[in-house]
Order: sequence, then C-alpha cells, then structure tokens
Amino acid sequence: MPQSSSSSNAGVDADFREQISKGKDVFVEQKEIKGDLNFTELASAYTITPGARRVEIGGGITFYKCQFKGKVSAYQTDKAGIENTATVFAKNLTFIECTFEEEVNFRACSVQDLACFSDCFFLKKAVFEEADFAHYAVFAKSQFKGEVRFQNAFFRKKADFLRAEFLERVNFQGTAFTLDAQFGAMKSNKSADFATAQFGGHAFFNYAEYSGQAAFDETWFKGRAEFIQTKFGTASFKNSHFFSTPRFDKAEVQTKLDMMGCRYLDGKPNWEGIEKGKILQD
Repeated sequence: MPQSSSSSNAGVDADFREQISKGKDVFVEQKEIKGDLNFTELASAYTITPGARRVEIGGGITFYKCQFKGKVSAYQTDKAGIENTATVFAKNLTFIECTFEEEVNFRACSVQDLACFSDCFFLKKAVFEEADFAHYAVFAKSQFKGEVRFQNAFFRKKADFLRAEFLERVNFQGTAFTLDAQFGAMKSNKSADFATAQFGGHAFFNYAEYSGQAAFDETWFKGRAEFIQTKFGTASFKNSHFFSTPRFDKAEVQTKLDMMGCRYLDGKPNWEGIEKGKILQD
C-alpha cells in the first residue's frame, strides 16, 4: 500500500472531513488515515428522545484500500454516560480492502443504502450492535482479529458474510435478518452466538467452520436452513424453530450437537454421516 507523507495525510484528512461535513459524496483511495475518524463530530446533532441524539451524513462514503491508524467511530456517549449520539448515513457506507488498526464502533447507526465492509482487516474490537442496515450489507471475506458485536442488529435486506473469519468471539444474539443471510465458508475460531436470532429468509451456513462453541438456541429459521458440510466443535440449537427441514448433509461434529426442544414444522433433518452419540435430541 502506498505511503503518504505527514503533510499529505493532514491535507487529505482535512479535505475529506470537510466534504463529509458539507454532505458531499466522498471517495478516498489508498490513503493512510492517521487520526481518529468520528462521524458524530462532522455534522450537527439533533435530539430524537431524551438521552438519544442523531447526526446525519448526507453524502456517500467510500474508502478503498485505505489504512486507518486511529479509531473509526459513528457512535458516542457523553462523559456522564447519559446521552448517546449515533449516526445516520443517508447514502452508502463503503470500506473495501481497508485495514482498521484500532477499535471500530458503528453501534446503533443507520445505513440507508449499501453498507459494505468487504475484504477488510479489523485488528481490534468491531461494534455493530443495534445497527440498522436498510439495504444490502456486505462483510464478505473480512477478517476480524478482535471481539465482534452484532447483537440486536437489523438487516432489512440481504446480509453477506461469505468467507468472513472471526478469530475472537462474535455475537449475533437477537439479530434480525429479514431476507437471505449468507454465512457460507465463514470461520469462527472461538465462539459464535446466534441465539434468539430471527432468519426471515434463507440462512446459509454451508462449509462453515466453528472451532469453538456455536450457539443457535431459540433461533427462528423461517426459510431454508442449510449447514451442509459444516464443521462444528460444540453446537447448540436448543428450542429453535425450523419452518422447513434443515439440512446437515455431511456435517462434522467433534463433540456434540444439542437439538433438544427443537420444533420442525416440515420434518426432521437427515443425520446421515453424523455419529448418533454426538446428537442430543428429544
């Protein structure tokens, strides 16, 4: 990746920050961003309820092959911990082949157009909990080295996590996926929590690998639920609902697969290829 001088970086920072604050579309390519980037400081905040404020970014945001040395945030809480400010992105929010060296925080943010974090490297914690993705959301082929939080996020259209890799804990607890969710060939090296998630469309976890704990307890699968050739360490689907017959064809289970209390509205899955002693079911 090309390196820029300090003076050049300062100019680039000032330029795109000013464009963002004026609601213009921004495209930044192959730049090193040295300072923190806080979207809540780039537009005036307005109050929506007591204790909750919003900042609206009117232009499209695109960073391509950029390296962020500081924190990237679109959510902020005041020093007293009483009032929070989140960001509404009226257009696209796009980061392609970018590296984030510090924490990334998009908690409670809303993205009205494409949200894209594909082929990115997150070296510290990444927070997207309570985020609202109104359009296509892409996290394909990204690698997360720190903890990842998507609890109670809302994906209104398709969600793409194809070949994403999570080295630490990843949490999708309570997340709603309105349309198809693609988690094919994803890798979770520690724990992945999808408990109480709602899959309104098809859910694809084919060829995924869960080296640690995978939790899908009390999850609703209203479309197809596919775990074809998925590799599980320990997995739990306790009390989950399957509206169509789930597929676990050629899945591998190292320790156990807990299916106690599950409800199958269209028939139970075929467990061929999985050791019966590793499956717990009613």
